[in-house]
Amino acid sequence: MKTTSRKEQILQAAFELSRCNYSWSLSGLAAHIGVSKTALYRHFKNKDELLAAMDAIIVERLVSSIEEAEPEPKAVRISVTRLLRSENGILFRLLQNFGMRPGYEHLLFEQLAAQSPRVRALRDSITASPNSKGLSVALVKNCVSILLAGVQLPASSCGRQTDSLAAAGADSGDTFRTNLAGYQDELISILGSGLFPLPVPSSARLDELEALCTVRTTELGPSNRLFDAIASTVHEFGMENTTIGRIADKMGRAKSSLYFYFPNKDEMLLELVKTEIDRITSLCSERICRGNTLPEQLFILLSVQSGYLLLKSDILAVFNWIRYELVRDPSRDPSRDPSRTAVHPFEKPKLNGHWRFAEWFGTVPDLEARSKAMIKWCSILATTGVLHSLANGADSAETKRTIRRMFLSMLCGDRYTGELA
Repeated sequence: MKTTSRKEQILQAAFELSRCNYSWSLSGLAAHIGVSKTALYRHFKNKDELLAAMDAIIVERLVSSIEEAEPEPKAVRISVTRLLRSENGILFRLLQNFGMRPGYEHLLFEQLAAQSPRVRALRDSITASPNSKGLSVALVKNCVSILLAGVQLPASSCGRQTDSLAAAGADSGDTFRTNLAGYQDELISILGSGLFPLPVPSSARLDELEALCTVRTTELGPSNRLFDAIASTVHEFGMENTTIGRIADKMGRAKSSLYFYFPNKDEMLLELVKTEIDRITSLCSERICRGNTLPEQLFILLSVQSGYLLLKSDILAVFNWIRYELVRDPSRDPSRDPSRTAVHPFEKPKLNGHWRFAEWFGTVPDLEARSKAMIKWCSILATTGVLHSLANGADSAETKRTIRRMFLSMLCGDRYTGELA
């Protein structure tokens, strides 16, 4: 029987803590293992060195999953998803990196390409393609969506989740259940098939809808001094180094005064995002009836949210974090915890009677649950598209083209060639 070395034990415990708390400390890690903090320093000089070792393991495990899968997109997606579901510590460390390290997706892709012949061949083919921008967007969409699909929920809500992955490679069917587990398996299927046979809007029609979705500065709503201070602090210091003390300094107030309203930083950030999501929802509701088909309505959602974020770039870092927060604990219900002061912004998206989700799902008892799951996915991809575009130095016009490519990739799945309709 293979014995586990102390260094391996430390790494394993660090991944375990990553599942519960993105800001764990070395002291907490030592207590979790049952050793002194000094014992950790015999193997790692500091937390940064430990995190680097964890990231190296992640790359190694991802490369193995990619290389061991059958050589086609469906099999690779399923293989990586199985890895993330079986080793959620790896998943949550990945989510932390995506949510708190700008440009991490590019760094990870290059690290994978350096060790995986398949990823290297994919990178080279994208680079050589005249539609490289579109193919890059499609790749980012797949990566973020696989992270969403990789969460292993409690057995009470998703006992059949892992087994059902084998069927997820088939055409989309009735696997889209009322719980998130069903959504995750359906998502793997949609990544391949897209939303076929729903019609792809013409380029001219997308131009019309894009103009309709233009968000004006007068629609941003009133300024909130606290939320402005939060966004400014995150923008300046990054999510992990944002503290209530620094937020209070921005406002010129005592830190204790903020604790009167929020028990911790995460609750404050959730309330900020909830406020912004409510505004975006209102803007979408005003325009959604202008979509004649479900694809047109999804394009409206993507365009309105991305346009809003472009006008409020200071909150982008917070929205990037919420992608991580949503997946870190997707099944929690704020109503079950009376101590929570903020409702999760993606927990209960509002639907109105104009949505045309029945075009895709049909007339089913759980239509609303299925519809909300797709809205969550689109909302996350809208944020992803803006972040991806701005990370590449794009202006507002190019970011709109990125969102259009994201939409076409969603609609066409693996059939998407990267062209801009």
